[in-house]
Amino acid sequence: ISLNENDAYCIYNNDRSKLNNYGLLYNGLVLIDPRGISVPDGWRLPEKNDWEKLFDELGGSEIAGMHMKIKSADNFDNKGTNSSGFSAFASGHRLGYMGDIRNGSFAAEGVFARFWVAKTSFHSIHLGNSNDKAFYSGGGVFDGTASIRLIKN
Repeated sequence: ISLNENDAYCIYNNDRSKLNNYGLLYNGLVLIDPRGISVPDGWRLPEKNDWEKLFDELGGSEIAGMHMKIKSADNFDNKGTNSSGFSAFASGHRLGYMGDIRNGSFAAEGVFARFWVAKTSFHSIHLGNSNDKAFYSGGGVFDGTASIRLIKN
């Protein structure tokens, strides 16, 4: 992976050892760039209704987060069950500074995960260690980063 100041993604704390568990963190450019994000054939970014369907299958958004988080002392204070098999790691995020994540700081490793929602105005799904919820939040293209999960068509 080649990272430079023009990339729309980063690794948490610029530490390559975190890549295997956390994957890449992407800014909102991946949602609006006309080239799109490169995904394997037959896969796509989940839209809001895809996330809502998952939450419903897991008992509703009030408890879906618990079923999506991995069970680990280093992630979400060991409050996940991963009964869904989603295996969300608390990968944290990079906060924007002056509207630009490239100059921002990293935060919330071990306690927070965020996933982009396709075809929205930079909305994302949040999972945290303070409760069992999975909830939506808005933001701007450079306000912060989020992970990406793909689903089959």
